[in-house]
Amino acid sequence: MMMKKLFACVILCALCVSSGFTLRCPWIDQKFKQYSEETVKLLDNMVKNSTNTSIELDLAFPHHMYERASKAPAEEKLGFLVQVLNEVFALFEEDHTDAHWDEKKVNDFLNVLSRQAAELNACVTARSHMKHKNLHHYFQRLSSNVLELKNHSSEAWEITRKEVKVHLLNVDLVASALVPII
Repeated sequence: MMMKKLFACVILCALCVSSGFTLRCPWIDQKFKQYSEETVKLLDNMVKNSTNTSIELDLAFPHHMYERASKAPAEEKLGFLVQVLNEVFALFEEDHTDAHWDEKKVNDFLNVLSRQAAELNACVTARSHMKHKNLHHYFQRLSSNVLELKNHSSEAWEITRKEVKVHLLNVDLVASALVPII
């Protein structure tokens, strides 16, 4: 009788794992927090001269997308996080020469961000790679706002940097829900 129960438990566990009930992503478990903290630190430290901003971007932060992502299954969460990191990477690859930033720290930031996205991407299956169009449109509008404010380019990039910091902090919050409690 005990063997039947043990066999049933093994079968149930195998079904749960194969159905995506659990998610195994060593990067989330071991390194994500460290790299996440490093990206925020680099983002904070890349500024050479702080500028007071007298402009505002006409763009609301997409809190609802992060709320939805936090309630999604683990693989969808990961897909969302990968997309955010890739969108931030694309944004910072644009011409930001008007920003008063330390170029080495910007490059370090991009390298760490790229590593995070690649490692998380390795944990995501093809079906959870669906693109969140609203998130992509948000980052396109953020980029367009910077371009539209050419006369205030340094200020626009500074606002963008601060906006990206809020994204990275939200990414960290969503990712923390994926780390198993020990």
